[in-house]
Amino acid sequence: MTSSISGYKTVLKKVRQSRIDFAEKFYAFATFMSLIWQYCTVIYYPFVRSAISSFVTIADLLIWALAWVLLTIQKRDIKIQLKVVLPVIILFVLLLVKLVQAGSYSNDYFAPSRSIYQMYSLIYALFFGLAFRLLSDKTKRKLLFYFYIILTVTVLPSFVYVFIFKDAIRDEAPFYGIIDFQYIYSVIPLVGITIIILICGKLNKQLRLVMLLMVLTNTAIILVSNFATAMMFICFTVLLGLLIAKKVKLKKLLIAAIILLLAVILFRNLIAEIFFALERSNIFSVVMKHRLHDIGSIFSGEDFGWSFIARFNLMNYSWQAFLKNPIFGVSFDSANILGFHDTWFTLLGYSGIVGLVLVIITVALYLRLVTKQMENKYYAKSYLLMLSVVLLLSFFNPILSKSILMIALGIMPALSCYFEPDTKIEKSKRGKNVKYNRAYL
Repeated sequence: MTSSISGYKTVLKKVRQSRIDFAEKFYAFATFMSLIWQYCTVIYYPFVRSAISSFVTIADLLIWALAWVLLTIQKRDIKIQLKVVLPVIILFVLLLVKLVQAGSYSNDYFAPSRSIYQMYSLIYALFFGLAFRLLSDKTKRKLLFYFYIILTVTVLPSFVYVFIFKDAIRDEAPFYGIIDFQYIYSVIPLVGITIIILICGKLNKQLRLVMLLMVLTNTAIILVSNFATAMMFICFTVLLGLLIAKKVKLKKLLIAAIILLLAVILFRNLIAEIFFALERSNIFSVVMKHRLHDIGSIFSGEDFGWSFIARFNLMNYSWQAFLKNPIFGVSFDSANILGFHDTWFTLLGYSGIVGLVLVIITVALYLRLVTKQMENKYYAKSYLLMLSVVLLLSFFNPILSKSILMIALGIMPALSCYFEPDTKIEKSKRGKNVKYNRAYL
């Protein structure tokens, strides 16, 4: 009797394991197809602009949703995920109610569709990251390997257009075969975290090569893409990644930052002349020359720069809208104007303090969950530090887009699979434990 019960339990375990394996494989397939559609199709081929692209997008979403349901049911994780995402779902519903009340999907002054899409993007990215963490490390590594290939291939056609027309990426509408600004900002923090993995992780040759190519090609396209803010942040991200990988202490980072700031103050006129000299060269586009002149003017004290003033003006639009209704945000009508060139002031404008608090609660719950499951604390700290780059970037540009959030909240936490867990090894003779804070594959 006992043997028959144990045999029955063994069969049930095998059946359950086979279901989990199928759910993982199906989710891996759906995720891979979604990543291809999300990133390779930012290269705006005519197919993407055709009517059939809407059908493919809906089909992709339905397949991924089915894969998510199967995986989370088999892993018994649905309650945990819904608990994390619930605050943003509440905000999404509130915004939909506003949209219905306004009776206008979009207008020239305020785009309700953009605010709705931002919350949809955040919800999608959160579910994407929450489900991705359920995969085995072996499956994660395969997906991440192909993901790095996708990112490397995606940017290659853009180089052709940038060399022909320097403003191609900024004004991508007339062109096919180029990336857009959302792609540019999505890979900025990923470059830094990849540098950390390249230095600290023992990777196989194929993965190391693919990661290195991704860093080189994506850094290069950012540096020649006429996005001054992106160029500044990619340089900062690369430097931060190198410092974190070398385990430079926070105190030393702070001292270095203070020294750098003092050097900038002392040599600001020389720095300004460098930017003015770059402005006079012919290697940059007209737009980029304006940005270089702005930066030079800031260092020389002549002006604050029209681009930077414009950004603060857009923030002020959102702030003024927020003051009209600080609790729930303004209504979705043409009487209200929002800047939509940053994240937090715009969020305050269309959802008020209630919306901001709901977003912060959700992100905090998510980060607590994913970092707690990171068995290597060195990588967990590295991830949070690199995520601070995204936070800084959010004050200059809107980051509540699908591509940026999928990398920041989904891909980057999953990269912890390239680090072994912190372990305690007992010394044979002394009986003392030695803790290894950094681990390798």
